Amino acid sequence: MTGTARSLAPMAGAWKQAFHLATNGSGSYGKGLKLARNGAVAQIQTQPGRISAPVAAKKATHHAAIHVPELTAAQWDTLAAKLADDPQAVADLVANRIPATIADSGHAGGISIAPPADGITFSCSCPTGRTHRVCDHSAALGHAVAERLAATPSLLLGARGMTARALAAHVRDLVDGADPGPSPQTPTAPCAPPSSTHWPPTAPRSPRRTSTSMPSATSPGATHPSPGPEPRT
Repeated sequence: MTGTARSLAPMAGAWKQAFHLATNGSGSYGKGLKLARNGAVAQIQTQPGRISAPVAAKKATHHAAIHVPELTAAQWDTLAAKLADDPQAVADLVANRIPATIADSGHAGGISIAPPADGITFSCSCPTGRTHRVCDHSAALGHAVAERLAATPSLLLGARGMTARALAAHVRDLVDGADPGPSPQTPTAPCAPPSSTHWPPTAPRSPRRTSTSMPSATSPGATHPSPGPEPRT
């Protein structure tokens, strides 16, 4: 088992326990385990609220499904906020890995990706499954999910209402918005001209001259004309 699979094992264990309780002691639990070990479960598909797969039986292939409740938007927000505070979780998401943090509800804001036992229901194309009771085929699917969950935790993420890519984008938005860092000094912008003035403004007018007369004799800088010749007597 790889380190990643080992760290995500609690999620697989939580799923297996909830699934076991949901079968309510049915004999199909053991029969389904035998089918799963014999490779009867084909490709598993997920969509919000549903995990499904074709399951090969002796006489036919049946389409089994397990239904789980989706997490609410508020629960996803709580989970994303906890992941955004964990540098290792952010690094895992950036590298397209599922953070091990989500396997432990204690470190995921109390949000468990594994659904509660009373939220798990079953359906199948076989006669028993059409009555929404667990059958050998839906039980085989439940065992197959437990087996593949450690390596592919996105199985439960999608069934609970959010893909791994969407969760990564949500966390990235929180990280980008949480600490924008110091903003650069913004130069003071010139005040906008009042709405009553024309834009662009006209050139300033020259100051009006208050008098066109020459400066008086007493004013500073005034020049005095030279006296003319004295008249003869």
